[in-house]
Amino acid sequence: MPTEAAKSSLFRLLQLASPSLPVGAYAYSQGLEYAVQANWVHDVDSCRDWLFGICRHNLAYWDLPVGMRIYRAWQNADSPSANYWNKLLWAGRESVQLQAQERQMAKSLLKLLAQWSIPMPQRQGCPDGDEWCFVTVYMFAARYWGIDRQSACQAWLWSWLENMVLAAVKLIPLGQTAGQNLLLEAVPLLSEAMALAATLRDDELGASLPAVAMACAKHETLYSRLFRS
Repeated sequence: MPTEAAKSSLFRLLQLASPSLPVGAYAYSQGLEYAVQANWVHDVDSCRDWLFGICRHNLAYWDLPVGMRIYRAWQNADSPSANYWNKLLWAGRESVQLQAQERQMAKSLLKLLAQWSIPMPQRQGCPDGDEWCFVTVYMFAARYWGIDRQSACQAWLWSWLENMVLAAVKLIPLGQTAGQNLLLEAVPLLSEAMALAATLRDDELGASLPAVAMACAKHETLYSRLFRS
């Protein structure tokens, strides 16, 4: 039978990964809005290719394995290592918009942690957390609440996908059922991404999706936008 601590950590994980967590994830489309405007993404099939491609070729090789290393650093109370991987993750944000998203979401989660009396370490030279990446703060909270690394990463990945599918439902637009079907279809891919990320060596990390980076940059100058830039 699960212990009381395990039961509590599951509820904390659901809270941490919830779309209603007030960190502003819903406000960003990560380039999808421009991709729809440019007709790169225009139906279920092209949306699947866009989102699954990001997961397969970017998240599995970058965000997830780096997030796993950040979790391990917090687990070992190794702030210098957490800071090192955070800097690398930040360097991989290829547009001003992606950096702004990281900064805003991280600061929002930091404010929540402060209200919950969770003592997030301060970074030397950056006391207000301007350059924390969201996943760095997320992994700290997950570790603090006793959530295991696998579950924390799975929930983070699902939260990313759910937010992106919700954006697609609004932008393309897709029906709610089509959106749910995409989520269901993605489950094997998410499992594959998790398994791959756990096997990568440090020298195998890295990803670049030029079209996504360009879409994020071009989104900043769209005349009319639903999502934040």
